[in-house]
Amino acid sequence: MKRANKDLARISLEIVNIEINDEEIEQLTTGLNFKKIKANAISGIMKENKMKNISRRNRFKKVLVAAVAAVIMVGTVFAAQYVDNFRLFYGDKANIAEEDKTVINETQTVAGVTMNVEEGIIGQKSGVIMVTFEKKDGTTFPKDAVVTALELLPNQEISYMIGQMVTEDGLKLVGRFEVDSNDTLHGKKITVKANRIVEESTQEVITEGPWEISFKLDASKGLITKDIDIKITNQDEIMELKRMDISAVGIEIQGVRLDKNKYELPSYTPVVKITMTDDKVIELKAGSTSEIKTGFKWQYNSDVNYNPVFIDEQNVKSISIDGEVFMIKQ
Repeated sequence: MKRANKDLARISLEIVNIEINDEEIEQLTTGLNFKKIKANAISGIMKENKMKNISRRNRFKKVLVAAVAAVIMVGTVFAAQYVDNFRLFYGDKANIAEEDKTVINETQTVAGVTMNVEEGIIGQKSGVIMVTFEKKDGTTFPKDAVVTALELLPNQEISYMIGQMVTEDGLKLVGRFEVDSNDTLHGKKITVKANRIVEESTQEVITEGPWEISFKLDASKGLITKDIDIKITNQDEIMELKRMDISAVGIEIQGVRLDKNKYELPSYTPVVKITMTDDKVIELKAGSTSEIKTGFKWQYNSDVNYNPVFIDEQNVKSISIDGEVFMIKQ
């Protein structure tokens, strides 16, 4: 899968237009393993232990090279019995309605540690999946505990970003997958695999796995789909946009290129604004451009400063693309 990521709020990046092979991708992504990157949490200091980008194809339109490892992660832990996984990673702005979350709750216990694929927000071709690890005896993990070889399969059909955090009370190790697919996620069979849990600073093994859980994804109940018909021309790029999918994780805009480079991802991204039912207007930025089976997809999931945005899709009144307005709620 071709995918151009624009996670500029979390990492200061230099963008290099180049095509690379599998070995070079491995070398680059190894260098993106950020250790003990600290951020101010609302109730304390949280750590981002690992960030990794996995692609199902061996070529990228753009390669992102980290210039400054400045990952911003703000987390909130409410009580020892309950952790809002989305606020843990995205902060208080991740105020997500329960109907927008897909409950998965598939578990496996190995060597006294339970892996639980708890929940997700599943859009049409993009989503977020949360996985937790918890000791059955109630003891805590070290603050720099990480899961090695945490992965999502089938990797030939999806790409994803991984984040890991230990909750402030140490009772849970939480993994987050930000997922992109070349086809619809609803009904897709997914497998989460993990190898072992180690203390990152010493590489001492805390718990030996492996864990493996397979399950089917269900689209979030709030997902809204709208067919559109708009043509955009930008220099040599001619694009026809066919469809919008609106969910809590953003707006997916699908289209095809009509010019001679129809198999390439477009470099252009249109200006997209959403108007809420209270007439508040929010401009969104595309976080990624991806190849899909029918063409390409823009994922609009960031504000103008490239901070993550979660959408209350049930209160979206209209969406404009380069000034052309599409009514969502009359």
